[in-house]
Amino acid sequence: MLVGDAGCHKDPHTVQGMGDAARSARMLVEELATVDPATSALDQALARYAARRDDDLRPMYDFTTFRLRQQVPDEVWERFEARTREDPALAALRVAAMVHAIHPRVVYSVERITEFAAGAPVNPTAQPTQNERL
Repeated sequence: MLVGDAGCHKDPHTVQGMGDAARSARMLVEELATVDPATSALDQALARYAARRDDDLRPMYDFTTFRLRQQVPDEVWERFEARTREDPALAALRVAAMVHAIHPRVVYSVERITEFAAGAPVNPTAQPTQNERL
């Protein structure tokens, strides 16, 4: 089973590897703890782990590989970046997402970037919507 950078390689400039590994390992342990050795439920536990890991890692993967940037029109991305420079609350929210203090999808999804670029309020306690999940 792969955790951290072994399960999802990203550009190292975001310094995500160690945190990714720790969160991935924790998720793997949580899923394995649900397995009764007398059953063949291991495959299901590993599938749940993989889905959780992908949901956790995908937003930052898309951000660091520019996949997210390619899905957003240039003018929207530029407004999002400008607002980040002008709005300390949005800048703080982006930092919180980078260090996984909040789920990264709260900031790093096409929907949220578009909303922030349009002036949507910044909610530091927001959670990703179901549509923003994988």
